[in-house]
Amino acid sequence: MKNFKALILIFLIFWHHTSMATDYMVRPGDTLSHLAKRFFPNLPIYTLEGGINRLLNLNPEITNPNIIVVGQQLRISDSSKVSVRDKTTLDETFTEPKKELTFDLPPEDISNQSPITKQPPQFAMTGESLWEIGIYSGIQYYAHDQSGALGSANVNIFRPSLLSVRSRFSLDEWGLDLDVQRSNLKFSSIQSQGSVTTYEATMLARYQMFKFGPSLREFPLFRNNAGTIELEKGSSLSLMAGMTKIFHFNTRRPTQLELSALAGLPLTIGSSTPSIELKSPKGYTLDLEAKLSRSLRSAKDESDYSIAIEWPIQLRIDQIKHDALWGVSSGLVERKSWALSNQLGLVVQF
Repeated sequence: MKNFKALILIFLIFWHHTSMATDYMVRPGDTLSHLAKRFFPNLPIYTLEGGINRLLNLNPEITNPNIIVVGQQLRISDSSKVSVRDKTTLDETFTEPKKELTFDLPPEDISNQSPITKQPPQFAMTGESLWEIGIYSGIQYYAHDQSGALGSANVNIFRPSLLSVRSRFSLDEWGLDLDVQRSNLKFSSIQSQGSVTTYEATMLARYQMFKFGPSLREFPLFRNNAGTIELEKGSSLSLMAGMTKIFHFNTRRPTQLELSALAGLPLTIGSSTPSIELKSPKGYTLDLEAKLSRSLRSAKDESDYSIAIEWPIQLRIDQIKHDALWGVSSGLVERKSWALSNQLGLVVQF
C-alpha cells in the first residue's frame, strides 16, 4: 500500500512538471503573433503552417485569434505526444530555457474578477507582416435579367475564361486586400450577336474580422432595338462592407476554410460609350464566398516563402435600378443578375 501511494505521488509530480512545461498564462501585452514568434521561432507567423495556426490548433477554445485575455491558460505543446522522460525533445520545442517560463512574481488571482471590466484584453503591435499574391482561373455561370426602357433581355450562359489576381497584405490585426477579375461575355440571337470583356477591381481594408472599401465593376448592358439586340457595358462604383470568419483544421497539411460576406450600395454609375448615359443608381450588391486553403510548401524561416492552393467558390447577387439614355431610348432600367463562380489558384506567401 505504501509503494502504491509512492507511485501515485511520483506520477503527480511528473504530471505537474509536464503541465508546467506545456502551458502558458497570458500576460499583459501578449498577442498570438507575439507568442507564436516566442515559442515557435523557426516557423513563419501567419502562414498555414505558421506559429499562430499551431497555437490555434492546440487551443481550439480560441474563437477569435485577435483576442486573448490576461490570465488565460494557453497550451503551447501537445503533451500527449511528449514523453516525460524525453526531456531533450521537450526542450527543443522552445528556444528559451524552461526557467524563462517561470515568473519572479506570482500570477494575479483573477478568479473573482471580470475579464471585461477589471482585466480587459491586452493588445500590442508586433510589426509582423505577411504578403500574399494569388492567381486564379475558373468558370462562372451568369444569369442576367434586364427590363425597362431599353427593352427586355434574359441571358443564362457559362463564362469559361474567368481570371482573377488577388493580393493581400497583413500587419498584425490590420490588412489590405486587392482583387482584380476579368471575364468575357458572348451572346448570339437570330438577328445579332456580340461580346464584351468586363473587368472589376475591389480594394478592402481589414481590421480583425471586418472588411470595408470601394468596388469598381463593369457589367453588360443590352438594348432591344426593333428585334436587334445591342450589347455595350456600363460601370458602377459601390461601397462594400462585411466580415470574414476563418476555421482551422488540424490535418496532415495545414488547412483552413474562410467564409466571407459582403454587402454593397451603388454610389455612381456610368458608361465609357459616349452615346450612353447612366445615372441615379439604386439597389444592392451581395457577395458570398467560401475559400478552402491547403498548404503545399511551408517557409523554413522568416526570409523564405510558402505556397498554398486555394479553392474559392463565390456567389454574387445584384439588383440595381438606374436611369438610362441610349440614343432615342430613355427611362428607368432594372437589372437583376446572379453569378456563381468556381476557381482554383496558387498563392505565394512571404
